[in-house]
Amino acid sequence: MSTVDEAKLNELLGKVMTDLGAVAAVPLALLGERLGLFRTLVDGEAVTPEQLAERTRTTERNVREWLAAMAASGYLTYEGGDRFRMAVPSGTVHLAGSRASRRLGDVLVQDRQRHVAEQGREN
Repeated sequence: MSTVDEAKLNELLGKVMTDLGAVAAVPLALLGERLGLFRTLVDGEAVTPEQLAERTRTTERNVREWLAAMAASGYLTYEGGDRFRMAVPSGTVHLAGSRASRRLGDVLVQDRQRHVAEQGREN
C-alpha cells in the first residue's frame, strides 16, 4: 500500500478549486461587462450595491450577489461597510468593450451552442 503525499494532494486540490472558481467567475465577469457594471466601477470610487444598481439600472439584489462573487474572485475589493471598488487602480484595467472580453464571450456562446447541438436540447 502506498502512502499519500499530502503536499501533492493539497496542490492538486488547490488546482481543482481554482478551476471551479474560474468556471463560476468568467460568466459573471462577462455579465458584469455586458451590464456596464465594470464600466461604472472603473472610476475607482467605492460603491454600495444599491448605488451600483441605481447607476446601471439593474436589480440591487443581483448586483449585491455579483459584487460578492467578483470580490471573492479578486476582480473587486471589499472595502467594508457594504462598499466595493475595482481591485486594480483606476484606469489600469477596463474590461468594458474590450476586444478580449468580446472574444471570450464568443467562445462561451459557441461552447453553449455546441453543447445544445450535441445534446439535442438546452438543458
